[in-house]
Amino acid sequence: MGLFDGNDPFDINGDGKMSASEKAARDSYYLQMLSEMDNEKSEGYSEKQEFIQRILDAGLDFKELEWMDEDARKEALRSADIDPNEWEMYMF
Repeated sequence: MGLFDGNDPFDINGDGKMSASEKAARDSYYLQMLSEMDNEKSEGYSEKQEFIQRILDAGLDFKELEWMDEDARKEALRSADIDPNEWEMYMF
């Protein structure tokens, strides 16, 4: 049985069997989905890398930032010209 236990949405003619063209349509769809997911991960990762580089360039230490209380962390980030909201977005 397949992923959908006989109810495969790519079984276009509904005969319960996957023809070569139905399989090709299914495979193409899944490959497109995976490609889009990879692109989203790559974009997010590069933005996070840029954020991490800005933290390092400012001479800040991740562990110290994690241990600071929220107000001290925000002040340290602001002093380094980094928006404190980015910390939450990329680190938590």
